[in-house]
Amino acid sequence: MRFGSLLVTLGVVLALATPATAARLFGITNADPTGNAEFLRIDTATGAATSQFTFSVGAGNNTFALTHHASDGRFALLVREATGATALGLLDAQTQQLQVVALTGLPGLGPKPAGLTYDPLGDRLLLSFDPDGGNAESDVAEVSLAGATLNTAANLAADMDALGFRATTGQLIGYDPNNIGAQRVFEITGLFGAPASNTIGTPPNRGDVSELAIDPVDGTTFVIGFDAGGGFLSRLDGDTSYVDIGSFGTSLQVGGIAFLAPEPAALSVGAGLALLGGLSRRRDRQA
Repeated sequence: MRFGSLLVTLGVVLALATPATAARLFGITNADPTGNAEFLRIDTATGAATSQFTFSVGAGNNTFALTHHASDGRFALLVREATGATALGLLDAQTQQLQVVALTGLPGLGPKPAGLTYDPLGDRLLLSFDPDGGNAESDVAEVSLAGATLNTAANLAADMDALGFRATTGQLIGYDPNNIGAQRVFEITGLFGAPASNTIGTPPNRGDVSELAIDPVDGTTFVIGFDAGGGFLSRLDGDTSYVDIGSFGTSLQVGGIAFLAPEPAALSVGAGLALLGGLSRRRDRQA
């Protein structure tokens, strides 16, 4: 390894290892025409994004949504392939390599995933999807790191453009920013038993925001804004109002943002979090 590459890798490692008292926001861009995307570190005070490294997703493929899988240690994202299918991507920020696995077992004629989050209470990866390939992502599935569907919850009567987990309260959050007259932030309960979606906020309708990341330390919710450039960072205060923070300053549109997730054993609902380590996670690749 060249010395310059070693310094870049060391910088990523140090960023990932930052204590919970200074939670760091990370992101990914959409892929360029050659199939390369950027892994970013984002300043939550200004919105400015700094590229940490470039990774390949394959020509014609694109990337969106992002979450951090604490017990595995990698970032999970969604990859829209040139064929139109959506796959699961697992990005190792240390090796800077992306593993892409097919999503299998999702019900429906042509399921289209949209939102993605890690639930540390259940140590599970969740995605929202429309089973018929449309834009009403009313179903949720738990998927393994091998891409297999483990559980599904159908028709939550909600459009889940994005999913998130609010560690400070132990809530699974759904987000629909642009359903005119029905835009909302909601809590999802009884997921694989008697699922329900309960509105906890009704922010203004906006067609230029999507995706979200919730700070595991203080519960602050951040969302991605879309514009003619690389987009901008916005904050969703009290689940009811937006505060646009600033431009990412990237040439490619940012397509997903995520904080480091808490380890399942470190999660203390209502009492804050300890984000332990983050660099020597176990790699339990479920079948």
